[in-house]
Amino acid sequence: MFTLTTQQQFLRLARKFLKKHPDLKPRSAKVLAGLQQDPFHPHLELHRYPLTSPR
Repeated sequence: MFTLTTQQQFLRLARKFLKKHPDLKPRSAKVLAGLQQDPFHPHLELHRYPLTSPR
């Protein structure tokens, strides 16, 4: 299990977003729980970014 750390700005923006979109609250909770369990699981649909930018 991994520990999620967030900044205060993220928490404020998430609260504001979920206030406008309450129907997405269960989905966002599921994604955050999945991210905490296994951040590399395919259902999270996260994209890897290259460490260096191509020139």
